[in-house]
Amino acid sequence: MSRDEIRVAYDKGIALLQIDRAGDALEVLGRGLNLDPENAELLTAMAWAQLKLGDLPAGLRCVEHALAHAPQWEWPHRLRSSFLLRLGRDDDALQEAQAAMRLAPEDPLPLQQLFTVQRAMKAFDDAWTTAYRLLQLAPEEATSHIDLGLAQLDHKQWSAAETSFRRALELDPESSTALNNLGVALRNQNKNKEAIEAFYGAARLAPQSQLARNNLGSTMKKYLSTAGLGIISVVIFVQVAAGIGKAFKLTDDQQTAIIFGGLALSAVAIFVVRRSKVRRLPTAVRGFVDDVSRAERRRLVHVILTPIMAFLFLGVICGVLGIVVDRSWETIVGFTIAVILSIVTAIFWWRTRAKPTPQR
Repeated sequence: MSRDEIRVAYDKGIALLQIDRAGDALEVLGRGLNLDPENAELLTAMAWAQLKLGDLPAGLRCVEHALAHAPQWEWPHRLRSSFLLRLGRDDDALQEAQAAMRLAPEDPLPLQQLFTVQRAMKAFDDAWTTAYRLLQLAPEEATSHIDLGLAQLDHKQWSAAETSFRRALELDPESSTALNNLGVALRNQNKNKEAIEAFYGAARLAPQSQLARNNLGSTMKKYLSTAGLGIISVVIFVQVAAGIGKAFKLTDDQQTAIIFGGLALSAVAIFVVRRSKVRRLPTAVRGFVDDVSRAERRRLVHVILTPIMAFLFLGVICGVLGIVVDRSWETIVGFTIAVILSIVTAIFWWRTRAKPTPQR
């Protein structure tokens, strides 16, 4: 194999790695290494493929072999830092990132690796400094603004982080990382509708990203949650029923009817509020929301029905005691209604029990 053929193998392997075909890249690079086993470029690219595939021990050996042949080359040091960080050797990873930075002080990639290591070590102040150095070095790179935004998130500067991630998206509109982190910044400002749109965009651009899907699901729950409205409604109607009962000297059955009427109105209000929130979302997001949040809607109904069912069963027990003490027609009718409502509620409660969330 000529030097030109080795270069072709290297270039093809790198191209495959850039489109996340690490397995194919490993095969191509392996053929090149069979004829030139000491080639530092091939060894480093091979280590990168193994990092993508999660084969950390083999990849670390490969990159250390590359360093033995090219100790002054920045990339193997930076790649070794990534391996060491994944293996939990944070201090060694930091030293390798610093070594890579010394070898290529004008290259933003070593600074990005140093920033990653510092955040992993929770050295947030050092990471903040590194992010600003990176921004000065490469102000037109989207990754520089992403790293600055991450540093701002670490310092709970939500609005500043939002600005950084939006700038990153101006430079790279297809960055799922920038979209996902924009969603985090928005969610922490209680801009849940906008956060859902950002997380949906990230999930669409990177459908294999479980992080984006999880963020989308948790933010949808927060955005669509009406549990607070339900609790407030129940408290208000109980208090109103008590006040009306005293003012108009109503019987206990009449007060109970008012409470149940209030609970029914609360359920309607919760449904209306929830649907109005869904309608305010873009059409594409709305379809995804309807698909993913079905389990959450079931859970919400289940939660609402639980105290109602407990209240009804308590009513049944009180009805039994009432019949024993007072066998009046009104008591028997009230007991019968409570039993029927309890059975119906129990059926709905059982049917809305937790089920696995559908995956797309």
